[in-house]
Amino acid sequence: KGGVPGIGQIPAAEMRDMYRAARITRRTKIFGVAGHPVGHSLSPAIHNAGFAALEIDAVYLPFEVPEFDRFWKAFAPRLAGLSITLPHKAAAARAANWRDPLSDRAGAANTLVQVKHAKKGRQWAAYNTDVLGILGPLSKRIELAGARVLVAGAGGAARAAVFALRDAGCKVSIVARTPERAQALAAEAGVHFVDRGRLGSYDVILHATPLGMTPNVAGSFFEADELKARVLFETVYTPATTQLMRLAAARGLEVISGGEMFLAQASVQFELWTKKPAPLPAMRKALEKALRLNLRVK
Repeated sequence: KGGVPGIGQIPAAEMRDMYRAARITRRTKIFGVAGHPVGHSLSPAIHNAGFAALEIDAVYLPFEVPEFDRFWKAFAPRLAGLSITLPHKAAAARAANWRDPLSDRAGAANTLVQVKHAKKGRQWAAYNTDVLGILGPLSKRIELAGARVLVAGAGGAARAAVFALRDAGCKVSIVARTPERAQALAAEAGVHFVDRGRLGSYDVILHATPLGMTPNVAGSFFEADELKARVLFETVYTPATTQLMRLAAARGLEVISGGEMFLAQASVQFELWTKKPAPLPAMRKALEKALRLNLRVK
């Protein structure tokens, strides 16, 4: 009701081309992304492109969700699958009947999949595909075992990164705007907490906070002189180039964009939902187009 904040009234061309509204019937499966805010999400662009490429009768919608539990109670019976973004990853993990090992350890999930149980009927499985979006691109640049990685943040995305990197053999440190949260996560994961004023040198700095995300694009978690690393991994994907990425590039760091992570984890989501290989060329093309349009709007 009233449209999606940050999106407003969806243009007719978008309804026709991205959402394929004319083809929606009672049989059409409904997927979507739940977050607050959700207007910046490019997930509808790439997942709807994937459905169209494989001629799957499904639609993927943005859901502005201030309160996850109320939304889930009302909409879960009508959904086939759901992506989860800030700030609901912990709530999504709790809502599921089953969790994959990473979602269970991290207490955070970014993907919910409807499954049918022979005795229990319709159930929900929670996954965290953020880890594949991180480990895949990162493993192409460095040897993970023994790598010194600083994770900035203590929320759902940071939690998944910390546990995944630790399990991959990295020497993980955590810094956050709220030291108490970072200390708690470090203790839980058995990794190192570092005070903001005592940052050292690292192989990788992984940024996992919302700072710099559209519409607040001027923000940056780190100052330029704090970026002492070989690689910066930015998890924010809108805008395509964040202020943090510019600072890192100016200092000569190799930069992994949030867009690369986003496409990698989204392709795994698509395969979990459809049981089909993700049509990566179509999804990549849709992401690049959406990012170009986002730049024009901003």
